[in-house]
Formats: sequence, structure tokens, C-alpha cells
Amino acid sequence: MEDGSPVSIFTFDCVKQKEKLPLAKNAFKKFRTIRHPDLLRYIDERVEPLKNQLSIRSDDHSILWGLYKSAIKFLNNDCAHIHGNIRISSIFTNKAGEWKLAGFELMSSLKDDGQTYGDLLYDSSSSKYAPPEVVKSNSWNVLKDHDIWVTDSWNYGILIYEVYNNNELLTSASQLNNPGSIPQLDTSINKFSPYICKYKILPELINALEFGSGGSKVLVPILKIGKTLDDEEYETIIVIAIVKMFSVPDRAIRLSLLENLSLFIDRLDNKTVNDKIFTNVVRFTDTAPIIRENTIKSILLLAPKLSDRVINNDLLRYLAKLQMDNEPGIRTNTTICLGKISKYLNESTRKKVLAPAFTRALRDPFPHAKIASLMALTATSEYFDASECATKILPNVSMVLIEKEKSVRLQAFKTFDVFIKRLENSVVGAAASTAETWTGWAFVGTAVEGEISPPSPTINNDPNDKRLNGINNGWESSKPSSKLSENNNGSSNGKGLKVGAVSPMKLGKTNPTDGWDLDDSGWGNEFNEGWDDWNISRPSSTTPSTNSTRSESSESPIPTKLSSVTHQRMAELKDKKKKVSSLGIKKLEK
Repeated sequence: MEDGSPVSIFTFDCVKQKEKLPLAKNAFKKFRTIRHPDLLRYIDERVEPLKNQLSIRSDDHSILWGLYKSAIKFLNNDCAHIHGNIRISSIFTNKAGEWKLAGFELMSSLKDDGQTYGDLLYDSSSSKYAPPEVVKSNSWNVLKDHDIWVTDSWNYGILIYEVYNNNELLTSASQLNNPGSIPQLDTSINKFSPYICKYKILPELINALEFGSGGSKVLVPILKIGKTLDDEEYETIIVIAIVKMFSVPDRAIRLSLLENLSLFIDRLDNKTVNDKIFTNVVRFTDTAPIIRENTIKSILLLAPKLSDRVINNDLLRYLAKLQMDNEPGIRTNTTICLGKISKYLNESTRKKVLAPAFTRALRDPFPHAKIASLMALTATSEYFDASECATKILPNVSMVLIEKEKSVRLQAFKTFDVFIKRLENSVVGAAASTAETWTGWAFVGTAVEGEISPPSPTINNDPNDKRLNGINNGWESSKPSSKLSENNNGSSNGKGLKVGAVSPMKLGKTNPTDGWDLDDSGWGNEFNEGWDDWNISRPSSTTPSTNSTRSESSESPIPTKLSSVTHQRMAELKDKKKKVSSLGIKKLEK
């Protein structure tokens, strides 16, 4: 304007929109001739579309104030006009947020002899706002027989719905057949009365699902309304419709059923799940990976209701195919699924299936599939006995301990530790029993002729230890005879050497097994037992006969097996014995 005040300018292209020129002229005429504070002011008012305000501010009080405006009352009662175009797009707001009614393109008076309201309709979008009287008669001329406010009051009701439902129109239940016009039906369903939802909307939604174009979009609203039904109503209304939809080949409906299975699975009995639901679910071998993936997820919900025959036979065959799927994510989810449903399998099936399935997944090139297998093994470790742990699980897990992926290695070590501990706990009882048996065998093995041998003495291997002089080297010691024979013809062995008594020294197995008697053959034949019976105070004058003593010595069975004593110790003892023997011979010769 001349004073610089901002204004809003409405333009119309007469060249590009020639067919709508009569509407533009009608609007211009009404703008100039009709004035009211709640109508858009001609020429000098600054406004913006109501849609902008609704998207920015959601003040219910401002909406109520706008709806309370008296513009429609003024047009219908005072001017005897039909506005005919009441909708959000025909309303504007000023700086104060006040609503201003515009959109005078269709405004007309039924008293005029010229154009009527119906003649001014310019597109199909206006027909959906038509009142029920026009819809039934299929003619706008029927409005002449009704009150002037019939059309605008119907449109005003639609306006109220639009401003509170994000400009989405719902004029009749029949429009539920076209859910594209009500994309937020599932969120708006709670705003209706339970009785309206149950007896008016639900039948239309089910009809749209089965026979119309509702498709998967109406499934969620159906299930939400179904929560308010009792078991008998749910069985006769919802379950029948759902079972039918499971056999429909439409991918969108399949996917919606699988994704929303948690909303109705608890309301289905086991017989329905086994006979009607599962048989259709396992047929979902669709080429679309998303269908196969959601099928696996749905099994977790179906498993508790499946019969023993189905879950241990039919289901496992289906999972075996999915574990070899081309999609790595599906293979991974299959392993996870098998681990989670393992508690529903019987014992024989677990022994036959779990170990091969999980170890196969350990060879999968996809790292997450290996991790899933390791975690599944850990979760199901209680189902594997000691033999399976040692021969099937641990060997396969050990191969993954050197995996390139760090996350796989870390999980492999955790799983390995779990099975090692389980294996230890499984065999600890058997180990204790085995230890007792072994101990008893050890005592029996060292017994001689039914007697238990005493423990061997501790042997000192230090050659410089003076205590060695007092050690009898494992031989049984005996006191020498108190006196020798007084004449050469006395008690004699008949071979030249006369002794007062035969040494009680025992050889062989009756001697304590301390190891010393195991190498006697190296030096025992050279010196007879007569030398250790000599008496220093009374030496014999008889010359010893080595030939006679050798014959007696040879009769004793001396073991030839080496003992655990070192050869150095044996050599020292031999040297010491030689010295003592030679000293005794010299004394006897004297």
C-alpha cells in the first residue's frame, strides 16, 4: 500500500486457467459486495493460510475460537447465500491469529435465476464434500428443496474433523475402503467411541481387508479394535478374517501379518496355530528376503503353541533350508531362532540337531553368523553331555579361536571357557571314583605274596654324607656270629671256608624294594656272603675258597633290572664294598 503496510495479493492467470474464469469472477464480485469482520477483507489485509498456523501452533483454544466465528451464520441467515466451499484451504489467519473466511468461488444464492451452486462446481474434489442429500439423489438441484444451511453445515462438520485430524478428511464409513485418504487411521482410532469402533468401523475395515482395497493398512486398526472384544467375539470376527488373510498371496498382507503377529498370537488357540496358521507361514518361501526374515522371527512366537510333531519335524526341516539361505542375515537369524526354540525340542531331537547345526554355522564366512552360533552354543550348553562337549563342540570352537575378526575370537574364548568348565564339572565325580580305584591298585601292586610292602626309605644321594657308613644299602642286616669254628674241621660248608653261622641276608623279591637290589648282578658274584660274617676279634686261618662260594652265590636269583639310583651312586657303593672286602681278606690271612 502507499503507507508501506503489508498486504496479501491473490492472483489468477486468465490464460492458463480459462475454464475457471467464471469462478474467479464470482469470487471477485462477492469480495467487493459482501463485508463482515469474519470474512477476508477486500484489498488491504495481510493474511496467511490457516494450514500454516495449524502446522506450527497446536493451541486448542485458538482452534475453538476460530470455529466459533459467525461468518457462516452471517452468510446463510443474513445474506441467504451458500458458501459451498468451507474447508481448511478457504480459511486464512491474520497477525492476531483470527480466522478469516475466504474462498468465495462457489458462493451463490438459491434465489438467483442464473447459476446455481451445483453449476459452479469446478472439480471432483468438491464433490467429496457433498452432503448426503446430494449423494443420494445424485443431483445438486435437490438442495432447492432443503434449507439453505444444509450444505454449509455439513461442510462445517467436516472442517471440525479436519482441523483436529491433520487435515485428513473422513466423511463416511464407505471411505474406509480407500485407506490412502486416511493414512493415520491406526493412530486416530482411539478418538472414536468404543461402540462406534466395534459396531460401525470394524465391520467396514474387515470388509475392506477381505474384499476392498484396504490391504495391509487396515490390519493394525482391526487388531486394535479387536483388543476390546471378548474371546467369543474375537473368535468369530477377527480370527476368521486373519486366517483367511494368511492364505492370501499378497506380499504386503503377508508382511503385515508377520510383523503384527504379536498383537493376536495370544488370542489364537493351539489347534488354529498348528492346522491353519503354521501351514501357511512355512509356505512363505518368498523370493523377497524381508518375507523370509520376518518368517523366522514369527517362529519365536509360534513355537510355544506348536505340537511336538510339528516342532520336531516340519519346523526343523524348514529351518535347515533357511540356514543355507543366500542372505547372510537370514542364516544368522536362523541360528539365533534355533537356539531360542531349543527348549521346546525333545531330548533326542536336541542331540541330533543342535550340535550339527551350530557347528555348521561356525564355518559360515559371515562373522555375525559365527558369533550367533557361539552365543547359541553358550545358551544351550546344558543340553550337551561330556562326550559331546569333548568330541563335537570344543574341537569346532577351538578352530574359531584364531579367527581374523576380533569380535568372533572374543566370543569364541567365552564359549570355550563355558564348555571347559562344564566338562570339568561333568567328570569330577568320575575322576574321584577313578582316583580311589587307582590308589587301591597301587597298594596291591607293591604287595609280595599277599603282604603290603613297607614304604621305601628315603635315599640320600650325596656321596660326601658321612651317614652313608651307617646305611645297609637296602640289604637286611644281621649280627655276625659270636664265634667262629675253633678248628678247620668244625662246622664247615665243605668247601674250605668255615663260618660260625650262615648270614641271614635275603635276596630277591623278599627284600624291600628300595632299588638297590636291582643291580646286584654287577658285583654280587665277585664276593660271597661269607665276607659279611667275619669277626674282627677272631679271624679264620682258613684260606677262603672263591670257587666254593661262587657256586653258592650263583644259586640266588638276583634281579638284573636297573634301579632308579644313578650309576654314580652304584659305582661308589661298589668301590666301598671292594675296599671292605679286601680289608677283611687281609685280616683273615693274618
